[in-house]
Amino acid sequence: MNDDDLLTIREVAEILKLAVGSVYQLVSQHRIPHVYLSKRCLRFRRGSIQAWIKSLGETPATNK
Repeated sequence: MNDDDLLTIREVAEILKLAVGSVYQLVSQHRIPHVYLSKRCLRFRRGSIQAWIKSLGETPATNK
């Protein structure tokens, strides 16, 4: 597996344990990194998805 591998929406939904419709919603809200290869061909870079998942677990630093 390579970070540049392109995943389908079903593969991403499986990785995230979400419904395909939920992933489409994340895409429409620009909350998940994605790539349009054409008007109807949506893909996701494996490395971008992994980095995005990791960023969700990070808590922002607070100034005390």
